[in-house]
Amino acid sequence: PALSPYGSLTDFTCVGDIDGDGYEDFGYRADDVSLGIGNVLLIRSGATGALLHEFQSWSEATALGDIDGDGHADFAFVLPPGPGKGPSTCVRIVYGR
Repeated sequence: PALSPYGSLTDFTCVGDIDGDGYEDFGYRADDVSLGIGNVLLIRSGATGALLHEFQSWSEATALGDIDGDGHADFAFVLPPGPGKGPSTCVRIVYGR
């Protein structure tokens, strides 16, 4: 499958096996100024390329290992400020499933 419907792809990173299928999954940032879409973090399956997560983000994903002990890798990224998020940036932790 195509990795992204967006134009520019940056900041590729391995996030560990977040979906528990035995393959390392990966994330990258994408944007397409022509569509008015920017700073989108996409997390994909390392086995199939299927989209696992999509977030508005100012950063690449950072692998954390299995911080909650459930057998699935976890990762974090920076959320931009905006409605419902307050005036400053914050870090979001996403637990594997």
